[in-house]
Amino acid sequence: SPTHRANAVTKQMNPGVEVFTLHKLFGLSPDFDLDSINYDLKNLDFISTNKPKIKAGDTLIIDESSMISDSLYKLINTFKKEYNLNVIFVGDIAQLKPVKQENKSKVFNDVTTIKLTKVERTGDNPILAESTNLRNNEDFTYESKNQEKGSVVYYNKEAGAVNVINKFVNSEDFKLDKSYFKILSGTNAEADRFNKIVRSQLFTTSISPAIVSA
Repeated sequence: SPTHRANAVTKQMNPGVEVFTLHKLFGLSPDFDLDSINYDLKNLDFISTNKPKIKAGDTLIIDESSMISDSLYKLINTFKKEYNLNVIFVGDIAQLKPVKQENKSKVFNDVTTIKLTKVERTGDNPILAESTNLRNNEDFTYESKNQEKGSVVYYNKEAGAVNVINKFVNSEDFKLDKSYFKILSGTNAEADRFNKIVRSQLFTTSISPAIVSA
């Protein structure tokens, strides 16, 4: 996958399967920017600091393909031709676009596509209901719903959301498992702001916050 976070989830759900980021899979330098449009594919020998973890004829399944930029797509095709690979892209066109790119990923245009139309998750989950509205170009309901299978709560003031954050951050569940509580943010600026709120609860001294984007 393009991200470490997607890798972590895939590994957790499929412990017996080899899972890599595209960086590691292709043996690229850790500081090589896959979203850059200024690299030359002729320089692959330079940016490939490690041996690629692929061999001729392999089949690759790439998750979170909506985040594959045009330059990364070009790079994947270069390895595909060189190693005679079979590539299966798995992604959702309604999810995140490639970083620093306005257009959707070429994955959805240039390859044979199979589109799933049946929702295989629990239909009465309020979180799924809200996300389905967005997928259909509709707005949020702005109605708080608390159910056993999921909850959606709207707040008119930021203080209400901050109180919820403080409650979870200080819970015993969070102390035992740092992935128990998550905040999803659309921008780095928002992530930075919420990180400061969380860190103010975790630390008594001032610490420069790390930015985690989602």
